[in-house]
Amino acid sequence: MLGLISLTDRIDGQELTEREFNLARLLSAQLGIALKNANLYKLGISDGLTKLYTAHYFKMRLAQEISRSRRVKSPLSLIVFDIDGFRTINGNFGTDAGDFVLSRTGSLIRRHIRFNDIACRIGGDKFGIILSDTGFDGSMTVAEKLRTAIPAQKLTNKSSEIHVTASFGLATYDNAMSMEQFVETVEKLIEDARSKGGNHIATGNPPEKKE
Repeated sequence: MLGLISLTDRIDGQELTEREFNLARLLSAQLGIALKNANLYKLGISDGLTKLYTAHYFKMRLAQEISRSRRVKSPLSLIVFDIDGFRTINGNFGTDAGDFVLSRTGSLIRRHIRFNDIACRIGGDKFGIILSDTGFDGSMTVAEKLRTAIPAQKLTNKSSEIHVTASFGLATYDNAMSMEQFVETVEKLIEDARSKGGNHIATGNPPEKKE
């Protein structure tokens, strides 16, 4: 993040006075501090490898979105997934290859989610996506796009092709849940997806439709 201040003569054609120049220099220093703080904040909430948000930011935003969902009675969904057999990838190809897979997965997520979805890396190979104002059907559409896009990637490491799939958990928020219960529910669904061989989306019960 960069900033630029351009100084020209006054609109009346006169040169800047020493006082005006000193004020401009003071303003420049203050803007520099603001930009530095903004960069530090961005570094604090952004995962360097995947360019997604961090686990800390995930918890903060999920708490905010739950509060908003309760207040305005809007739907809220959560997708969590991790890479199938990620330890095997690290073991067979090395940790650099594992980092490459995570980096490419981060890029893929950013391409396939909507502008208002909040995508985070919440663990080693675990990713979470907060979908505000989104019910079961909408979140299922996003999850299915990701599930099919991940193995469709052509990932090559030192002439060896790495085939990657992921196991997904998905649920829509229930007002009776705490944030911890919501996350735990979705993470348990990942185990259900993995028990089916991976490359699968396990879901909580969709909300009943009122007639």
